[in-house]
Amino acid sequence: MQATPGSPQDLSHAPPSGRRGSLSVALLLLVVALGFRLVGINHGLPHFGEPDAYLVDQADSMIEDGITDRYRAGWKYPHLVGTVLALVPPEPVERLGPGASLEAHKELATRLRKRGRVVVAVLSSFAAPAVYLIAARFLAGRFAFMAGLLLATSLLHICFSVQARPHGPVSAMTALAILCAIRWRERPSLSRAIALGLSIAASVSTLHSGAAALAPAAGALLGLMRSTAPRAKVLLGTLLALMIISASAGWFYIRAEDGFGLDPARSAGAIAKRDGGLGDAQLDRVAKTGRSPEEVNKDRTVFTFSGHVVPLSHFNGYGFVVAAKTLATYDPIILFLCALALLGVVAMALRRRSPVAGADRHAMSAAWITAAYGVPTLLVYGIYQRSTDRFYLALMPVTCILAAYGMSWLASRRLPRALTGGTMALAVGTMLLAAALAGRLRVEPDTYTIAADTVLELGEDGDPLVYLAEVSGIPLMTRAEMIQKEAIWSRGPWDTYQWHILHPEKRLLVGESRSARREGAAAPGEAAARLGRQLMPADLATRVKLFHAEDKAAVASEALVEADPDVILISTSPALRKGLIGPTAIRDAWMAAVRADGRWELDRTIKNSSSDRRYPLGYKLSFLDVFTNHARGPEIEVWTRRED
Repeated sequence: MQATPGSPQDLSHAPPSGRRGSLSVALLLLVVALGFRLVGINHGLPHFGEPDAYLVDQADSMIEDGITDRYRAGWKYPHLVGTVLALVPPEPVERLGPGASLEAHKELATRLRKRGRVVVAVLSSFAAPAVYLIAARFLAGRFAFMAGLLLATSLLHICFSVQARPHGPVSAMTALAILCAIRWRERPSLSRAIALGLSIAASVSTLHSGAAALAPAAGALLGLMRSTAPRAKVLLGTLLALMIISASAGWFYIRAEDGFGLDPARSAGAIAKRDGGLGDAQLDRVAKTGRSPEEVNKDRTVFTFSGHVVPLSHFNGYGFVVAAKTLATYDPIILFLCALALLGVVAMALRRRSPVAGADRHAMSAAWITAAYGVPTLLVYGIYQRSTDRFYLALMPVTCILAAYGMSWLASRRLPRALTGGTMALAVGTMLLAAALAGRLRVEPDTYTIAADTVLELGEDGDPLVYLAEVSGIPLMTRAEMIQKEAIWSRGPWDTYQWHILHPEKRLLVGESRSARREGAAAPGEAAARLGRQLMPADLATRVKLFHAEDKAAVASEALVEADPDVILISTSPALRKGLIGPTAIRDAWMAAVRADGRWELDRTIKNSSSDRRYPLGYKLSFLDVFTNHARGPEIEVWTRRED
């Protein structure tokens, strides 16, 4: 008895018409995935950029010094995606002349990051057709299509496929590697071995977790060695694939400076001292605690891997909880379908039947090769305490295939067709709606942009001093004296760009700085003097003092009295555990201080949500967020000076 209704597609021996049909479906899924990822691709820019966008620095280095000069190219991540971005760079960056508009400066500030997002979105989208072609080996056609569609509409996958980070592309590369391993197992040939080597090399060269793509290849090799396939051809194909993988890894991992990875001695304190450097979240943590990373980890058994400090005590199995929470947060429907699938697998095991019973040997082999990737990858993810949501993208292809199997198992039960069909239609329809709503949120102005428009509106009759309490990087030009007052206030690409145009002689190692021609350029500071506003962010010293103070509201009140601003912007959203907004207690202190002081009154509240949660949307969008929010970014209160 076959567990899956219908028959899987034997694409290895399918007639040309069948192959054309499968490729047409794969192309459709690619278009759907691209559509959901390219809509609103510039969201949050130039003021709010995703963290860890090292591929932008990688491409910047190679664009400036040539594709073979890999200075800075190996920082934290392998640099295949950075190299692709360097090969398709945006138009040459030129310094703007005198009189350039604010919009022109904002367009210039993040041109490379925008192109990086497009490159990531395009590469990531190939995961959807790859998932379909894998699932079609052992699932009926409509359920294989569902697997690809679930991947195309997954909020988790969409969120990290529109950021200039390699986690989306590695999911596509590993999916292609699984597909190539299945094809090689079906009919070993030198061309398929080369394709397998290239796909694994691309996976390994995109992100460290891409090394998991070796697992399905090993499974395919084991199957071939136990089959009647010509042993010499299999061994030669294996050798070719290994040569391709080794050459690629050698190129995309090793850089000219410091060998492999980031020197662990390069601490946050060193970052803060570079040429009036702009600091980062790690600097905040060091400043708050007064302990360097080396001091924090001195009593732990740790190892460093490409700049990442990994304590061995974190391999405690908590990652399985993280995996469940990640799917529940972004894709609860996929989690539900996976639960159905696991129920089906257990039911089949109790009845001593294979989940793909009745399938041919190619289907069985494809299923086992897919599992050879998914099971060990999940185990590694699960045992590591600090696994994060973006790490799970490497598991999304097999997760969506498992979810599609859950659909097929449900359809094979002796239940009313209306019930099973309605359940599947509701699941897919809700996924499509959530993806569409996420696109709408990315297109609409975020709360930072609305705050900037508010400042312009309030400043029509003058130049008010605007104090930013836990609100950073609104997209307005800042007067030169304000940004110099607190050099390490910068948190995003827009602030870094402003520092760069004020100090064109200095090359920043943090953020997005591109060298540009000087001919006809405006004098340093010209834009800040002409377009700039008086924007005063709460400086680091105040934030550190707030962190340590028992009476935080009193410290916040003192800071407000000293600044004596005309307008105050305060983020009132619940704060994240870490990051730019800081602990919730600091947020509450600012709120209490401004409410207790009678000099300011609440002018308006820039809301992000119709719910009471008011969760601060940054570069993430949960399933609940897309249905309840109408603007990204934290909720912001705007307080203005009372008129006496």
